Amino acid sequence: MLNRIINILTRKNRLRSSSKLNEIKKGSSYFSERIELGEYIYVGPGYFINAKGGLEIGDGTIVGPNVTIWTVNHNYNSNTHIPYDNIDYLEKVSIGKGVWIGEGVKILPGVKIGDGAVIAMGSVVFSNVSENTLVVGNPAKEVKLLHKKRIELISQNQFYLKSGVRNKTDVKVKNKGGY
Repeated sequence: MLNRIINILTRKNRLRSSSKLNEIKKGSSYFSERIELGEYIYVGPGYFINAKGGLEIGDGTIVGPNVTIWTVNHNYNSNTHIPYDNIDYLEKVSIGKGVWIGEGVKILPGVKIGDGAVIAMGSVVFSNVSENTLVVGNPAKEVKLLHKKRIELISQNQFYLKSGVRNKTDVKVKNKGGY
């Protein structure tokens, strides 16, 4: 899959994808060669990704605007220097299939997000997220198990970007409050 990540965007430090199935907006990424992208992925504008520790994003995932994904941390518990030393801890972040990551979410090193999970806007994710759950807050906490049918839809590759719904004019609007 790393072969699919090539330079179709001209600005340095931008996430790149050769797949016409993915839509990547303007943002910043570092160590892009360590990012593995599935298909039918959307990454919103203003993203900031440091993939030094590695990053996987599964098929059908939607990443909202202004999301930060961090895969490296400094040794802040150093015996030799303050506030940290020259040791980097690399921890891969894995994001499953059919995940929706809301605006302004922060994902910390080593996190694994299960298939079909929904991460509410502004959440700070520092621990693993189970599949098919809604998490909210800082720190992000599970608030709801989502409908089982979602996992079946993932196994059938029924992804929003794959469906073409996004480009249709018959979008349905429903009023719904809260989570």
